[in-house]
Amino acid sequence: MTEITSALEFLRSQAVAAKSPFFAATDQVPNAVWLCRDGISERIERDPPPRGHRVDTLESLVDSVKHYHDPGATSLWCSFAEIVAVLDDGEYRASRITFDLKPSEVLGEIEKHAGVSMDHSSLLRLLRFSLAGCYEDYPDLLPALRQVKVSRSQSSDSRLEHGDEQLGREIAAKITCAQALPDAVILEVPIFANGALLDSTQSIECGIDIDPFAGTFRLLPAPDAIEQAKQAAVRAIFDVLSRELADLKVPIFLGKP
Repeated sequence: MTEITSALEFLRSQAVAAKSPFFAATDQVPNAVWLCRDGISERIERDPPPRGHRVDTLESLVDSVKHYHDPGATSLWCSFAEIVAVLDDGEYRASRITFDLKPSEVLGEIEKHAGVSMDHSSLLRLLRFSLAGCYEDYPDLLPALRQVKVSRSQSSDSRLEHGDEQLGREIAAKITCAQALPDAVILEVPIFANGALLDSTQSIECGIDIDPFAGTFRLLPAPDAIEQAKQAAVRAIFDVLSRELADLKVPIFLGKP
């Protein structure tokens, strides 16, 4: 009886399922589904999926916002990582156009070496190759650094008295510069590597610290100088968008949506 009962219950559930309404869809008609019930199918139109475009340039972002702009429903958000245009700000905030910002290699080199001790040749290599073009207002900087000499000397003396033996050692270090080094250097640094943004630079003030005892050199950005340069670069993009989209009166914010 148990097997017969199970079979009857299975047939009953299949009959109920056959009468239950269900939805059907096809890839050929992506904007509609069919509600099937009681042997009748009803076509139901559905909203298109939210936009998820990604653009490669700031110019393309401006053009796409002008194309898809919906008055009262569009807003822009600017951060160091990305610029996001929200096209349905009054609804789900799911339809967006995103412009990913790529930090420049030059900025990365400064952040990587900031405050890090390096030998003489490593500092020269950093300035000559990684930061080339960032200190054009200081044409004598590299030649002056090449001529920096660090010398160390050591002397010792001993004293022997009855019941007392002492050994003294004195280490002296000296830095010799054929040309005077500037107290600070203003580096003009591209913050972003996206297309035309690579031509826009921000100032980062740095000093060069020499440790004569260790014979090492350090590139020392001024306090918060790197963060201020990042914020200034984002603000510059904010200003460009404000000018380009002034006629649309699109609200623009600093931050993330």
